[in-house]
Amino acid sequence: MSPPQKGLILEVGCGRGRTNEYLGVAAARIIQMDSSAAMHSLSPREECLAQLHCDCRSIPFANSQPSGVVGFLVDPFMGLGFLSEAYRILKPNGVLILTTPAYEWGRAIRGEGDPTDSELSNAIL
Repeated sequence: MSPPQKGLILEVGCGRGRTNEYLGVAAARIIQMDSSAAMHSLSPREECLAQLHCDCRSIPFANSQPSGVVGFLVDPFMGLGFLSEAYRILKPNGVLILTTPAYEWGRAIRGEGDPTDSELSNAIL
């Protein structure tokens, strides 16, 4: 899947920003968004048009604004509230591109420790 060739791209949970590196989108089209002020202060970071400090379940965009919404390793904040917001703000025929971490990695970053073998088996089933 590739990002749209025109229009704004909103990168949710941006951290340092990866949309240019991973998808080749020009900095002048990227708006980085993260709910963590600490993530916005990470250095070095990708250049972008603007940065937003807000929750992904309440994105300060009018309806049908960006051509694309992207997020890399978004598992920690995914939910129906975010998906609803992404749908609301995307232009018609807009694109949503998300990647999620491996189960084990996602668990570790949430502070739940390493999963047991039985927990892994249950998660896979």
